[in-house]
Amino acid sequence: MKDLLSDYSSINITSKHHYCSFCNYSSSLLANLKRHIRIHTGERPFLCSYCGKGFIQKSGLVAHMCSHTGERPFNCSICGKGFIEKRSLLAHTLNHAAPK
Repeated sequence: MKDLLSDYSSINITSKHHYCSFCNYSSSLLANLKRHIRIHTGERPFLCSYCGKGFIQKSGLVAHMCSHTGERPFNCSICGKGFIEKRSLLAHTLNHAAPK
């Protein structure tokens, strides 16, 4: 058993196996490479049903749909302001913490 564990300790889990043929990007996950290649090919399989705009990732489409529906699912617990993306809310909360 100890020999098996020592074999695993020598494995580099961050090794990259999939390489982009357009640039020097690489990933250990094929799904990440496929998504990355869309940047080069222009493929945008996630289409907005309101305006037809395309997105590389589903998350981009979900955020974009809020611009049509007015939904702002991420709300500041201090002032109540709403945001389309969580990262925008997190950036906003820094404003409350900043000294004046």
